[in-house]
Amino acid sequence: MEDIRLSLETPGRLSIRGDEWRTKQVIMNLVGNAVKFTDSGKVEIKAARGDGVVEVSVRDTGIGIAREDMKALFNAFGRIRAKGMPIKEGTGLGLYLSQKIADLLGGSIRAESVLGKGSEFTFTLPLEYKGGA
Repeated sequence: MEDIRLSLETPGRLSIRGDEWRTKQVIMNLVGNAVKFTDSGKVEIKAARGDGVVEVSVRDTGIGIAREDMKALFNAFGRIRAKGMPIKEGTGLGLYLSQKIADLLGGSIRAESVLGKGSEFTFTLPLEYKGGA
């Protein structure tokens, strides 16, 4: 394993009124996956404020995901195996649960990836959660 550069970019101070524990859980899962699937290169975390929302994106230069595997990405126990790559530890529940949490918080998660080049996951949630989770 080589070095991984980790960077964080935020627009100064950014506050969210919501479920702190669940928000951290989603972000930690996305960052953890990026580090797990990036043997060398970089992992970039960016937070940006939009119209009543915050977007946290995690981009990596890891192994990436084949287009045909993208549809199974958020399925329970949906582990994706890339040919020629060692199997990584995990249950296949992290992205599934992260998407459920994002939905519960009134937000969403989307993913973009190119096999062999890396992935970007974006977690969007309202600046103020008004639900009853």
